[in-house]
Order: sequence, then C-alpha cells, then structure tokens
Amino acid sequence: MTGKNDHSSAWQAEQIAAERAKLRQRAKAYYLPLIEELPRAKGSPLRVLSVGCGIAEDVDVYLEHGLDAWGIDPGFRCAAWRERRALQEHRLIRGDGCCLPFADATFDAVLSSGVIEHIGAQGDGLELRPDYQRHRRRFARELVRVTKPLGMILLDAPNKRCPADPWHGPFRLGARWHSPWERFLLSAREIRALFLDTAGASSMELLPLSNFFLFENARRRPGGRIIEPAAKAFFRLIAHPGLSWLRASFLAPYLVVRLRR
Repeated sequence: MTGKNDHSSAWQAEQIAAERAKLRQRAKAYYLPLIEELPRAKGSPLRVLSVGCGIAEDVDVYLEHGLDAWGIDPGFRCAAWRERRALQEHRLIRGDGCCLPFADATFDAVLSSGVIEHIGAQGDGLELRPDYQRHRRRFARELVRVTKPLGMILLDAPNKRCPADPWHGPFRLGARWHSPWERFLLSAREIRALFLDTAGASSMELLPLSNFFLFENARRRPGGRIIEPAAKAFFRLIAHPGLSWLRASFLAPYLVVRLRR
C-alpha cells in the first residue's frame, strides 16, 4: 500500500530529475559554447564559477568538458550535492554570492541563473528587505570583481517588463501576473544600471532565447502545449540581430545577459 509520503517522495524525485535535465541541457547547449569562445592561455582550462548553482548540475557539465569549474550556493538545494562529481573534487562551496570567497580576477566566466531577483528577498519568497538595493549592488560588484579582465558574466532572470511570470508563484492561469513596477523582478535597464553604472562592467548584451528552454514545466500547465510553439516562434524572431531590441520588451518573458568585465 502506498502512503502519502511515498507520493511526496516520488513527486520530489520527479522534480529533481526535471531540474537536472533542464540545467544539463542549458549548460551544455547554451552556455558552454559561449564560454568556449573565450581566449585561454595555452594548456590552461578556462575557469568558471556558477553563483547560486543550486543542485550544481551545471558545474558537473563544465567539469565533464574540461573546464576548471566551481559552484557556490547558500540554499537548501545543497543537499543534492552528494551526487555531484564537483563535490567529490571539493569544488562546491556553501556561501553567499554577495561575499564571494575568491580573489579578484579569478574566473574567465561567471554565471548566475535565476538568482539576481532573489538577492535582497526575505527567504525564498517575493517580499524584499528594506535594504534590498544595497544587497543587489554588492552582488553585482562581487560578480564583476572575481571576473578576469576581458572575461564575461552570463546572467539570466525573468523580465520585469513582461506581466506574466511563470517561474514564481502564486500562479493563476499558468503564471504570476504582476505590475511592471514591482520591485522583485528586474528589467534589462535595471541590470545595466547595477552592473555597468555601479559595479564597473564595461558592456552588456541581451542574448537570444533560442535553445534556452526545454518547456517541460509549461507542458504540465493549462494551455502550455499551445504556448510552447508560439514562444518558440517568438524566440526565433528575436534571434534576428535587427530585432534584438525586442529582447528587453514586455513581450519577452525572460532575459539572458552577457556582460564584459
């Protein structure tokens, strides 16, 4: 006979498996080619840091492809680290992205996926601390500080300008519907101000969204199978250089940003 806890354990295992597949695909198909474009010293692997690495699946992918990869995360998902090769090689650190335990100019690439909106928040919720802006400025400065000159920072997060947020509940009709003036999410302009004006990065570019999503969560929600082909068509459209301005518009649900030190 199956009890309630058995169903809960099966659901958690399914969620972790889905997250692992998503992170592995994103690291391998999207971020790895960008990282491998960076120049490197002969005989030396590129050094990569994943800030807010969660279950650290991406760190393992980078290690498998010969990168000198590290991860840091403060949260409860660190329990999944026991399955990671990166933990066995002592490359995972429990710590705060606002105070990174690395020297200046340590990494060729620094990545942070779905993290910046949570900086300055109360726990894992949407409520922000009164001094949330100070925490976000520190976070931006730390990511720039540990990046080598001519290195890059790859950052992704839901787009504040889009009224539908399907990544943070409570959900209604498949998304959290919010005001474009809310403080939790960030716009491309706010990310630019944090990293270029405050933290000293030299440039910022919004990247295409093609090949970024697996749409596995969307398929489980009402209307998800209808939204998927429309979203893919839109992502192909804004991949065109002449339409790159749409990547920061209210039509784009997500932002992927490349910053240069």
